[in-house]
Amino acid sequence: GWRTVYAFSVHPKGSVDPAADNQDGQWVNAQFESADATYIEWYHIVEGKLKAWYQAKGDFTFSE
Repeated sequence: GWRTVYAFSVHPKGSVDPAADNQDGQWVNAQFESADATYIEWYHIVEGKLKAWYQAKGDFTFSE
């Protein structure tokens, strides 16, 4: 099965670049582990809709 290691969200602000479109909404970061891999994901949520999703997979796990 899957185990959620952590999950949190942030509301970014502060870019001095007016063209930066990643400052709206919120970003969610989460890490999940299975028996054979670790996944780290970022979700960009704007007005309740998924705007972007990034995923990284590592073939490693951490022992507790």
